Amino acid sequence: MHICCRFSIILAILAASVSAFAASTLPSTRNSRTLPPAFETNVGQVKFSDGSSTAYVDAVIRVNGTMAYVHRAGLHLMQTSITPTEGSTKHEVEFDVAAFRVDMELIASNPSPRIEFQQKAPGIIRHILPGGGRDGFVADRYNAIVYHEVWPGIDLRMYVNSIGVKYDFIVHPGADAQQIAFRY
Repeated sequence: MHICCRFSIILAILAASVSAFAASTLPSTRNSRTLPPAFETNVGQVKFSDGSSTAYVDAVIRVNGTMAYVHRAGLHLMQTSITPTEGSTKHEVEFDVAAFRVDMELIASNPSPRIEFQQKAPGIIRHILPGGGRDGFVADRYNAIVYHEVWPGIDLRMYVNSIGVKYDFIVHPGADAQQIAFRY
């Protein structure tokens, strides 16, 4: 009886504390919906599987289970499929993970075109990484990226729309469109 009484008192104090805290806390202003897809600048969050740097990647975007790693010479597309392993139990679920990668490489292109991020997108993405301090690094989000002069007089614009990620080659007057070449 003595133990039961102590437990009841501790439980009552805990309940009162939680109620008081909840009453003094403002309701969250965060929207529970997910952010729409956008290009996220690489602030060091993109790494190879061995942990080494991918500083050449300018941005990453996630759309419908596909990751695109955008860089000056093209992009890497990675799609991952995660399925429960046959024979997994409800309490000990194991998964099979399959990854598929496709690279798009711009052929004979300018190795250092000028990059311009356009149309800032809503939301803040913060990555807590080594060297980032207590607040980490903020990766800005954009709806479009333009690589200027990928070939002489030709720009590459990648953008997000309701269907997904699209790209256009912008051929300026006097430029030779036959320079555009890429392989998968």
